[in-house]
This record gives sequence, structure tokens and C-alpha cells, in this order.
Amino acid sequence: PLFQITILKSSIMKRISLKALAIAKCFNAFSKLRMNSSSYWYVTLLNGKKSFNIYLSKNSTAVVNALGLEVGSNIPTELLKNAEIVLSINANQEERYKLSFAGSGDYLSSTEMSDIFGVALEATEFDINAFKAQFEEQAIPVGA
Repeated sequence: PLFQITILKSSIMKRISLKALAIAKCFNAFSKLRMNSSSYWYVTLLNGKKSFNIYLSKNSTAVVNALGLEVGSNIPTELLKNAEIVLSINANQEERYKLSFAGSGDYLSSTEMSDIFGVALEATEFDINAFKAQFEEQAIPVGA
């Protein structure tokens, strides 16, 4: 043949704003910053008695470290208002949800785009029900 066309599987990350997930009542509480025993930053989202730990993306981790935030710190409102949950593929080809501070990069977050253009936030390809299924029943200690 004169030429060959190769179609690659799309590796587009599926993402949704934290604001859209709050509007969809996917969670009703958000923890302060936490760190696991391997020194990875994460936060815990609560929905009633169910919880889900969301780890920060590499770029978001760099932002937290640059700000000098510590375990138990609140994530600054400016970061949270543009935050997104991203479904990405890790090095082992496993799907993982990550917290991304989208507005801290070179592009506007979906929340900023929504505010600028006055359009409703949409989940597009992000599966909200699959996200909700990640929450597990937990005994939540008082004051957690």
C-alpha cells in the first residue's frame, strides 16, 4: 500500500470538577490533607458513613509541597474551587481516581470555564455512578 493508517486507542483522561461532584451529592464532607506511610498525599471524601480516599496527582502534590502544606492542613479554597477528579491510568495500567488542582496549570479548569461562559457543568465521559461505587462503608470516628 502507498500508506498505512494506524488508529491508536484514545488515552483521554476522564475528568469532572469537584464542584460538579458536590452538586451531584457524591460527597458531603472533605478531609484535611493526609499522608500515607509511603508519603503520598491524599484526602478522604465522605458520603454519609461511606468514605473514599483520593490521592493527589503528581502535579497537585508538587503544588502542595511548594506551598509548604503539612498533614492536617486545609487545602486552600483557591485550589479547591478549581479542583477536578481525574480517572487516569497508572504505570501498571490500572485505573485510579486522582485529585487535580486543574486551575494551577497552564489551562483553565472546567469550573473556571463554566463560570466564564455561564454554562452548566457537565460530566461528559466521567461515570459518576462508577465514582460513587468507590465509597466504602466505614465506622467514622467522632471528630474525624
